[in-house]
Amino acid sequence: MGIFVIIFLAILVIAVIYILREFWTWYFKINKIVSLLEDISRKLDKLDKIDTILNSNKNNSDIENGTNTENN
Repeated sequence: MGIFVIIFLAILVIAVIYILREFWTWYFKINKIVSLLEDISRKLDKLDKIDTILNSNKNNSDIENGTNTENN
């Protein structure tokens, strides 16, 4: 009977810790902050890819025109 009490208490402690963790992340809006930061990161990655493509195209046209500004 003693093993069942220990198992029950262990499950109870884990449940309380999980509930408290959920409360604190809700209270400090940590989940929302993480979501917003991930969204910002995705948008910055997309902008970086666009910038790389645009700079690549600009450099290619500059080389074709003989006006490469990177070496000046």
